Amino acid sequence: TSSTFNLPIKTDLVMDNAMVFSNGDSEMGLVIGDEDNYNFNRKLIIRVYKKTLSDWEDKNNIGVLIWNLYESTNVHIIRSERFTVGVKFNAKTKGFVYNTINIGVVVNSRYGVVLSNIYHGWCNENNFFINRIQQNSTTHVTKSRFGIVITSDDGLYNNTNNVFYKPSIELSSKSGYECRAIWLE
Repeated sequence: TSSTFNLPIKTDLVMDNAMVFSNGDSEMGLVIGDEDNYNFNRKLIIRVYKKTLSDWEDKNNIGVLIWNLYESTNVHIIRSERFTVGVKFNAKTKGFVYNTINIGVVVNSRYGVVLSNIYHGWCNENNFFINRIQQNSTTHVTKSRFGIVITSDDGLYNNTNNVFYKPSIELSSKSGYECRAIWLE
């Protein structure tokens, strides 16, 4: 697809094949839910690819963005590849909480997995089972890269009590460039 795909709240999504995005480096791939409503107990099985590798300059180039997910235990992100941000979990004025998230592989994204919030939202009490966050040895070797990032877009709340089970974080860069497996802001 050549534009962002928005999946509304109260909608499950099971992908047998990947969504391939040919949109620009400043656009998002798949957006699930919205920033104003909770999205309860969803079933999500997701595969997304960007047709060409992002230039890694725009943090709005997100493979999968999930808003305000609540009490969901059947979430599987099989693969996200070639976006500036592989997967972002975000809360705005509400919570992204009590979820079990399975992530297969995030490949060639500057920021692999990002947990964030804005306007007093909170991203807490989630369990993440991550197989692999990986960079190819020739991908943007002169740019910084980050595996898991826990942050707040506006600095109003510190996200806590998220547990990550055995992620394999394989980042490659040339000497002198920032390369962090886990970054807490």
